Amino acid sequence: MKETAKKELVRIKEPLNHVKAETKGAEDILNMAKCYYSDAEHFYKKEMYIECFEAVIIAWAYVDAGLRLNIMTVPKKYREVFTIE
Repeated sequence: MKETAKKELVRIKEPLNHVKAETKGAEDILNMAKCYYSDAEHFYKKEMYIECFEAVIIAWAYVDAGLRLNIMTVPKKYREVFTIE
């Protein structure tokens, strides 16, 4: 589980820093995603790998939904991390 949690933390870290919110509501959602990512890092440091994995996946899901709804954008080179084309 440790390796899986670390893999997901690494996979989303850079793309998350480049996501842009297009609306006020999207800003709130993106902030929530960043908070979940921060929680995931905290859980990893505490060796709470299941909680880390859960938190990072929630962060990913918020951003993925925002991208699908076209209320967030991300540079093309990071799009492969998400389910958008």
